[in-house]
Amino acid sequence: MRDGVGAIRRMFVRVEAAVTAFERFLIVALLAIMAGAVFLDALHRIFAAKEGRTERLLIALFPGAAGAVEQVIAPALLGLATWGLAYAALRTRQGPRLPRRRSLVLATVMTGALVAATRLLVRGLPNGLVWSQQMALCFMLWVGLTGGSLATREHSHIVFELAAQLWPQALRRAVEWLARGTAAAFSLGLAYLALVHAQEHYLEWATSTGGAGLFEAFRVPRWIIFGFLPIPLATMGLRFLAFGVRAPLPKDPPS
Repeated sequence: MRDGVGAIRRMFVRVEAAVTAFERFLIVALLAIMAGAVFLDALHRIFAAKEGRTERLLIALFPGAAGAVEQVIAPALLGLATWGLAYAALRTRQGPRLPRRRSLVLATVMTGALVAATRLLVRGLPNGLVWSQQMALCFMLWVGLTGGSLATREHSHIVFELAAQLWPQALRRAVEWLARGTAAAFSLGLAYLALVHAQEHYLEWATSTGGAGLFEAFRVPRWIIFGFLPIPLATMGLRFLAFGVRAPLPKDPPS
């Protein structure tokens, strides 16, 4: 009997470890996607503009050379500044110092690659990444709730330690279980409401044959984004029951 219970417990431990690894991977991946998309959108906005700050400053200083400023001078100054930053980064990086000639070559290659990639971005996506900010907001929901689930596992939620000291030692365990059960019930209740909310968006999307129920800029069905939310909420509730909202209860100091 004990062997069977131990096997089941070990199975749950392995499942929980796999869930934790997936949650950590998901958070890192989504943060990388959000940061990359928002960065590319900002880069596109800057270089797709007809006049940047450098152009406006140079045109104000040399109003008679507006054409030369836009076509030659401003791009040359920007490229030179980029090359200088790349060269300085290579020369001051940690680790073995690169030879000066190799740093010059690498800085030139990096500058050329950045210029080519920026031009390709502006020409390949004339409207920019208009969906990036809305996508980032959607993924932020996933990251926030997944992080909350991990915090439940690590006992990282805010806890009022003084409250535990107010109860007599004989009642602390019962109060602790009451706190766990309340937090678990609240999380599972939110998971149910999130599931109902996702079902409503799915029905809207399904009845319109995919024409409705989409985000405005980030053209993804809402039910896909909202349909993920019950998972971390339910996981959070189960972890509140399994791990609790606190570390083991402190003992009374000796009198």
